[in-house]
Amino acid sequence: MFFSFLPGRRGKSGDRFLLPIITLIVALFLPGCSLFQFMQQAIPLEKEGEAARPELSLEKERCKDPALASNYHRDLSLKLVHGNEVIPVKPGSHITISDTRFALLFNMADYDLFCDRYAAARVMASENADFIENIVTPPFEIGDTSYLGAGWSMATDMSMRYDTLFLTEGGMHYLILNVEGEPIEQRLSIQRVLGPHLYEMRWDIYSIARMDTESVRPLGKEKATFAMLFFRDADLDDIVETGEFLVFYITVDPAAQ
Repeated sequence: MFFSFLPGRRGKSGDRFLLPIITLIVALFLPGCSLFQFMQQAIPLEKEGEAARPELSLEKERCKDPALASNYHRDLSLKLVHGNEVIPVKPGSHITISDTRFALLFNMADYDLFCDRYAAARVMASENADFIENIVTPPFEIGDTSYLGAGWSMATDMSMRYDTLFLTEGGMHYLILNVEGEPIEQRLSIQRVLGPHLYEMRWDIYSIARMDTESVRPLGKEKATFAMLFFRDADLDDIVETGEFLVFYITVDPAAQ
């Protein structure tokens, strides 16, 4: 199967299960979204230090105490990569890019390092800025039925990753990397090793599409602005707290080249 949901994923209604079908349509019909192209494309980046993949042990290392998660994760650092430009992202940042290909870099530990408490980043994006701005009012508890809960995670596309950013109010991107895991658990790549079990993760985006429960519409050559919510639960307490999330804004403007 090309699509897989996270363990325990539960839809809020029958419409929620249209997401895998919608994603398949995107993978088959969006320009530049073939599996071969996903494997071949890369966004150039002048590396900040030497990138490296960790040596994989034959036996999984004993998991770490979840109470230590915030110490491993460190303070959130988020950057946007567009072409050869690396742009620091701060709360309320307004960033203009000339096309729909970009990447996000952020610090996060391995997905299953902390026993049964999983390290993941979550992203929602929409042209309705009010919706994004009002999703969280910290402290905000995460549950399966909340906007950032597992029940709102979207299925991957044919690349087993999230190479298309969906502008939607009906789902969120669940970003994980299990270094020794299956392809479905490697939706990110490692840009740099920052310390023991801590990496600068990279999420590559090759296209953007507007999505609702009935249709998917690729973002054309027109100018478009949308808001993004990025959340990383550093202490794994399932509560959104100040310092764990960012709301920022992106304008895609082909004339900005």
